[in-house]
Amino acid sequence: MALTVKQIGAKIVQVLRDSTGIFNKCNELYYRPHTVSYGSTGSKTPGVDEMPSFAVVPWGKERGEDDTDRVFRFSIVVTLEDETVTESTTENGVVVKTYRGSDTLEELLDLAHTAIRAMSNEMYYNDLGFEFEPIEYYPLFVGQMLMQISYPVLIGQYEPTL
Repeated sequence: MALTVKQIGAKIVQVLRDSTGIFNKCNELYYRPHTVSYGSTGSKTPGVDEMPSFAVVPWGKERGEDDTDRVFRFSIVVTLEDETVTESTTENGVVVKTYRGSDTLEELLDLAHTAIRAMSNEMYYNDLGFEFEPIEYYPLFVGQMLMQISYPVLIGQYEPTL
C-alpha cells in the first residue's frame, strides 16, 4: 500500500506529541505542555491556553510515474505567547530590548526538526527553511519550518516503515 500524506502527517503529530525535548522546553519556559494539531490552515490562531502550539500542515505530494523519489511537503507552524523582554541601557543611554519569543521559536523548531528526522531512517528530510513572522504580532510569535520528506522509488514497490 502506498504511503500517504495522512500517514506521514499522523506520524509527525505523534513524534511532536511524544518529544521529551519539546515537552521539557515548554514546561521550562511556559509551565505547561504544548499542543499539537494536524491540518490547520492558520486561519485562526490557537488560544493562549493552547500555546505553545504546533500545527502540522500538509502541502502536497509528488507521485509521477517517472519520478525517482516520492516527495511529500509539510509546514510545521509554532505559535506562542511570550512577553519576556530583557532590557539594558548602554553608557550612552541607548536602550536595548531583547524579546525572548523569537529565540524560543527557533529552539522549538529545532527540537521539532530533530524529532521528525528521528521518526524513520528510511526517508530523506530536506529542509526548505525556517520563517519567522514579524514582531508586529507581539506578544504572539509565529514561526514555521518548511520541509520536504522523500524516499526513493525502487523496484518492488518499496515503502518505508513509519
